[in-house]
Amino acid sequence: MKKSLRAALLAIAIFLVIGACVFFTLHQAKKQVIPPVTNIDQATTDAEAEAIKKAATQSADEGRSTEIRVAAPIPDQYFPPPSVNLSGGKIGNQQVPYTDTIGDIHQTLFYLPTYTLFMAVTEPNGMRAIWQLKEHAKPERVMAAGTAKGDIAVFGGSRGEIYVQYDNPCQLFRSGDGLKTWRLVHESPCMFWNMADDGKGNVYAALHDWNTAVLYRSQDDGFTWEAWKDFQKLFPAYAAPYADGDNRFKLRHLHDVIYDPQSDRLVVGTGDVARFAFESADDGNTWKQIWDEGFTSHVAMSGGDRYLLGPDQLHSHGIGLYDVRKGTVTEVWNPTPYNFAGYCYSIVNVDGVYYAAFHTEANEVDSVVPTFGVIVSPDGINWYRFMEWGPLGHHARTDIWLTPAPGLVYASVNGALYAFRPLDKAWFSDKLPFGAEAAGNAIPK
Repeated sequence: MKKSLRAALLAIAIFLVIGACVFFTLHQAKKQVIPPVTNIDQATTDAEAEAIKKAATQSADEGRSTEIRVAAPIPDQYFPPPSVNLSGGKIGNQQVPYTDTIGDIHQTLFYLPTYTLFMAVTEPNGMRAIWQLKEHAKPERVMAAGTAKGDIAVFGGSRGEIYVQYDNPCQLFRSGDGLKTWRLVHESPCMFWNMADDGKGNVYAALHDWNTAVLYRSQDDGFTWEAWKDFQKLFPAYAAPYADGDNRFKLRHLHDVIYDPQSDRLVVGTGDVARFAFESADDGNTWKQIWDEGFTSHVAMSGGDRYLLGPDQLHSHGIGLYDVRKGTVTEVWNPTPYNFAGYCYSIVNVDGVYYAAFHTEANEVDSVVPTFGVIVSPDGINWYRFMEWGPLGHHARTDIWLTPAPGLVYASVNGALYAFRPLDKAWFSDKLPFGAEAAGNAIPK
């Protein structure tokens, strides 16, 4: 009897120990994993870089997966359909979970091969880093740049390359495997405003630096770089100070850059006082002015041969429509009549519906405290109110970055990450565009 009792007690004890181990393992698996700061010196070796480079330069038909993935359904309580006015507390209903504690989120990039959102972040302690957010997962840090103050940016290439750049010290990294590994490919100067490539190994980067308006080029798929076209030398009349006692040049940096694959044209925006858009149809040998605004963002329109260009100025230009075949830009919307901010650093196309994000700067003219937010268009010509905040009680810098992903659009608004479902064209059927709104109806209901 005693032996049976001891055996029973021993069996119960073993069961409890096994159960505790299983519980501990499951509990640890649920915890958010914050990897240690990755040392930037842990770049790929030369051999690894050559392997990545070889894979990146293969023909577009080789090694490409034909799998079509469908995004998982998004619970309504997770990303409710957006209302027109997301001011006040409503915006909080759409914030992406787990991202509010990692820091201020700036530019974002959705990497389709692994369904991963990469985020350029300034963490609470000032460290700049790249974080990732995978499907049904919590954010993880994948790359860190140190605690020196400055900028950090993430760019995507047409064949899946990812570039990360930061300053202080200035460094540009390239990854061909979704930031599993990376390689240092360029140092000073920086920062690049944006990058574009032709899909055949030529990559272009517009330098946004102090009194330096240079278009950089790589001819080996982003592994080595050269200062290619100096726009101050191309247009020396603008390589002059703003005014007596002001050493800033009129043409002092570049903004956005476009490569159009159908026409083999390059388009570059300049700033700050000398704001122009120039196009080249002969590989940069000659340049023609097509707009008197230095565009800061762009998106290809559905159907080809046209782009929407975002402005970088208040009380002047608005969204421009660039017709590649005609070599002309036509303004299709201006923020001034609506007391809207005039700086557009992000404009996207989601299934033929266009979203343009307009933000304020801290140096607005004294008489204007504008509204800022996101406007939408079903055709790139007629624009509607969608999300807006303000007018502000004082002049301040605001930021909005938009990134499409399957089934939703991410929006980084003043460092916080939100998301909403894209609109379909039926959404516009009972709403009025700018210019046709009834008096006093600031936001359509």
